[in-house]
Amino acid sequence: MNKLLEALSGQLIVSCQAEAGFPLNKPEHLVALAKTALMGGAAGIRASKPENIRAMRQAIDQPIIGIFKKAYPGFEVYITPTFEDAEQVIRAGADIIALDATSRPRPGSLPLKELIQKIKSKYKLPIMADIATLEEGLQAVAFGADLIGTTLSGYTAASEGQPMPNLALVAELASQLDVPIIAEGGISTPEEARAALVAGAYAVVVGSMITRPHLITERFVSALKPKVGIEHVAVIDIGGTKISFGVVDPHGKVLKKGRIKTPVNEGGKQILSQIVLKMEQFLDDIPHLSPRAMGISTGGQVSASGELVGGTDMIPNWIGTPLKSVLRDHFGLPVAVVNDGHAASLAEASYGAGQGKTSMLCVVIGTGLGGGLVIDGQLQHGANGLAGSIGQIKITSKSGDYVPLEEMVSGPGLVRAYNRLSNKTTVLDSGEQVSKLAHDGDDTAMSVVQEMGTYLGLGLSHALHVYDADCVVVGGSVAQLGDLLLDSARKSLEQFGHASVAKTPIMLAKLGNQAQLIGASLYVRLRLLG
Repeated sequence: MNKLLEALSGQLIVSCQAEAGFPLNKPEHLVALAKTALMGGAAGIRASKPENIRAMRQAIDQPIIGIFKKAYPGFEVYITPTFEDAEQVIRAGADIIALDATSRPRPGSLPLKELIQKIKSKYKLPIMADIATLEEGLQAVAFGADLIGTTLSGYTAASEGQPMPNLALVAELASQLDVPIIAEGGISTPEEARAALVAGAYAVVVGSMITRPHLITERFVSALKPKVGIEHVAVIDIGGTKISFGVVDPHGKVLKKGRIKTPVNEGGKQILSQIVLKMEQFLDDIPHLSPRAMGISTGGQVSASGELVGGTDMIPNWIGTPLKSVLRDHFGLPVAVVNDGHAASLAEASYGAGQGKTSMLCVVIGTGLGGGLVIDGQLQHGANGLAGSIGQIKITSKSGDYVPLEEMVSGPGLVRAYNRLSNKTTVLDSGEQVSKLAHDGDDTAMSVVQEMGTYLGLGLSHALHVYDADCVVVGGSVAQLGDLLLDSARKSLEQFGHASVAKTPIMLAKLGNQAQLIGASLYVRLRLLG
């Protein structure tokens, strides 16, 4: 083993990164963070983006693990996705190059094995493979990776619901591999860092709990607030396609997650019975977390008192289902119910793309079209629970019909548009299929995605003329289309919007499929704290 890696054995590596919009997101600030971490005894730094790595290289001699966080539309892989991205990091001065080594599709022309081999052949640098599962770690080493990091455990579909930090994964990797295992992801205390070494980690990476002052401040502020007996919150998100279960801690971290397919054809009473049964099984598996309250995110119109007063076409016979009372009485926990679009909005405003904005309109495109409005950190409910819910705005379709925006801007709307234009030569049944074809360059699929973006921009122009929000955040499963959808929406907003709102930023949501769970937990805390 070379001296570079030996210097990291049993040591702390500090991840010095800051996202767009944060005050510390400048090379000189990140260099200062890195120097401060090294002054405290850290043995190395993990850093993102060539400009930041280059500045650090000029200022410090200790090992730098370099990455390049770069989003490519249609792909979830964003940690040093391509060879060109890796080259920029290496030329900036990184000693170790880290990249996403999960089994998810990646952009660029090189599959993972060839990417690793090309980097090692040309640059001779150690490669750290960021993985989420044991199988991915074993495969990465077979492909030539020199270190394995548990960085992505809990962040991918294949590792959904895994605990953070995932010390069991660290132990499994350490027992089956001879390369250094770097414990990273969800480590927030010195005790957890020590436990990672005991589990078999070669070194430990800690980021947010050291280098993000706002999170450290939040922990102190939270400790000073009056206690109301709430620690962890059990959460349920009920959608037209799936029902997700989770437990969320006071800082918005989803500690455990599971899901089932929504039995939409069985009606409200049967769906509620399934929810009770599955939630009971879910909580039985995590007795150590002991949630003190329950938050429910659901499609449909929810009153201020938490009753389902309006339905959603995606879940038949849903109006009047006594979610709140049944779950409260069965589990003996205080329960709050919130519309799923409102829940996602609250989460994105607090922890996601809308963080730091004075006002934010969130749009959630999935089986339906939901949304919410957050102003000065406060979720706007409205007199009837419909504030920010733009799905029922009426627009004129190409055929001249006067229809709800949701009919054109949703997963089912995307499928209908594709099947209409394809002349039935290819009949699809899911928005995911259309999305994949669009990313592959299929002309018909790209056309219907851009058409949907045009309708979205039109609907947003109506909403922004009323709400005049600082920004629009777009989430939900269909939003994975990325700029292919959003660029069309931006052009449409410019075309239809008044000059004062025409340039309103339209941004991709950051919290993915965890947004509703996090938002439901936040809603519970806000309601119970009064």
